[in-house]
This record gives sequence, C-alpha cells and structure tokens, in this order.
Amino acid sequence: MLFNIARFLGFFNGKIHFIAEKKRQFLVISFFLTKFAVMKATGHLLMMAAAVLVCWLVSCNPSSRQPDNYTVVCNLSDSITGDSATLLVLEQGYDQLRVCGTSARHGSTFTFTGQTVQPQVALLRLDADSALQYYFVLDTGRVVITLTNQPGQYRVEGGEHNDAYQQFLTQREAIQTTRVGIWQEYLRMAGDSTLKRDSERQLVQRDSVLNDSLQDMMLARMNAGDLVSVIVRQRYAHQLTADRARQLK
Repeated sequence: MLFNIARFLGFFNGKIHFIAEKKRQFLVISFFLTKFAVMKATGHLLMMAAAVLVCWLVSCNPSSRQPDNYTVVCNLSDSITGDSATLLVLEQGYDQLRVCGTSARHGSTFTFTGQTVQPQVALLRLDADSALQYYFVLDTGRVVITLTNQPGQYRVEGGEHNDAYQQFLTQREAIQTTRVGIWQEYLRMAGDSTLKRDSERQLVQRDSVLNDSLQDMMLARMNAGDLVSVIVRQRYAHQLTADRARQLK
C-alpha cells in the first residue's frame, strides 16, 4: 500500500515536471516566434521606409529628372544689327558661363531649342555687341525675349520666373521714367530761369524719395533667394548705395 502510494506520488511528481518542462518549452518557442514575427514585420517596415526614402531622394534630385524641351525666341527690330546670337547659362555657383547654342538671324528673330532638367539663369548675347547681356530664366517650354530700340532694354515672358522678373523690370522702369521726368523739369526750369530755391528743393526731394524706393525694391528682390534674385544681383548690385549693399544676404 505504501509502496503504491509512493509510486503514485513519484509518477504524479514526474508528470508535474513533464508539464512544467513542456510549458517552459512552449513559452520559449512562443517567445522566439513572436520575436521573429516582430523582426520580420520591422524588416518589412524598414524596407518600405527605405523604398519611400529612395523615391523621395530620386524625385528631389534634379539630375534624375527627365530632360524636357525648351524654345527661346528673341525678337528684335530692324535697327538692331547682328547676324548671330549666343545662348549661355550660368553654372551652379554662378561663377562660370556655359554655351548652350548659337543661332543665325532669320529676319528679325533668333531661335534656340534644346533640353533642360531644371530652371537655370541664362543670358543672350548678340555677337555684334557682346557687351550687352539679356538675362532671363531658361526653363522648359517657350520663352520670348523682345529687344527694344533702347540699348540693353528688353521684355521677357514665359514661365513664372520670367513673369516675376518682368514684373521687377516694369516696376523699376516706372520709377526710372518718373525720375527722368523730374530732372527734365529741373533742366527746363533752369533753362528758362524759372527754377527757384523752393521748387529746386521740392524736385530734389521728390527724386530722393523715388531713389530710396528704388533702392529698397532692388535690395528686397536681391535678397529673395530665388533665380530672379540672382539675375537682379548680376545686373543691378553695382547700383546699390553703400548702406544697402551691406544689407545683402
């Protein structure tokens, strides 16, 4: 009797140890399976994140974009001489020019075609007078440059960058035209001896106010930090007063 009880207790105790060992093994296996699943899921997430990052980098890298066509048309009057023109772009850093192409004159027009992957600061030179440089932003699509009879004066249209640049040119021209009118009035009054001290002071003060407005406008455009600001700096930085030039960013 006692022997049977002892055998039963021994058997029962063995079962307990067996069940405990199986439970421990189950927990260990469950732990590793869970960890593997988490690692696998994390790996998928990491792979997905990496794929998204690569796609973003590719889309943000201009060199990875597909080039697209551009057309630059330069219209000029018959009074402007020259049988050929050259299209150049400012390289990154804006310290080196690269020739994009040349064009022979056809009637009153020069035409340039090519491909680009991103907007670039460009300029047009007439070979008959290479000292004059007609700046604009070269971008995909069509750009039209119209040269006037006034040396160095022109209009440009085509794309948001050139529209912004033309807006600056229009505002600047309006201020300059008003200033020219003031000084023409000054000279007329001085010529016919009607220029008095008070009228002279008023004319000079009006011109000073306009000049301050022009200086502030040019400085704000140069500090805008876009492609148009690069062009404005290239053309008009030398016209800033010393105190405005110190405010350039």
